[in-house]
Formats: sequence, structure tokens, C-alpha cells
Amino acid sequence: METIKLNNNLLLTFEPDNKRLRLVITDGFTELACRKETPGNLRRFLAGGQNSLFKGRLQLHKDAGDISVVIKGQVAGLIKTESFATTLNNL
Repeated sequence: METIKLNNNLLLTFEPDNKRLRLVITDGFTELACRKETPGNLRRFLAGGQNSLFKGRLQLHKDAGDISVVIKGQVAGLIKTESFATTLNNL
């Protein structure tokens, strides 16, 4: 399990779930949003020309070396693309 700190004491946690990863946004106690995705799709998002990943409550948007984590239409934080890739590779 790997965790990245976002804005306003929110955390993005990567939890292994069989062959997928569970991306969970929490405030430390309560789970606010979650999405299951394969590591391969996350890597393709980082490497490819795709600028958005996921629809719905939790979304990831890539722009100029940063990834915006969006919850319910509000930006919860920015993550450097390199940090996201490093976290993904550590799992």
C-alpha cells in the first residue's frame, strides 16, 4: 500500500486488490471516493496522449507534468507525474 498526500489533509492511497489497484481518497478516517483500475491502464495514462482518466466521482487529469486529482468536480490536489509513476512502480 502506498499513499500520496493531497490538499486539505486528503490522502490518495493505492491498495492492491487482486490484479487491480484500488485508488482511494480519504480524509484519514472516512473513504470519500474509490476507483479500481489495472496497473497497465494507469501506466498507459501516464505514458500516452490521454489527458483524462475515469469518469464519475474520482477523476485524474494530466497537464504539463502534473496530475490533478478531482473529487466531485473539485480539485483535491496536484501530483507530479514522476511521483505518481514512482508510487505506481513501488507496488
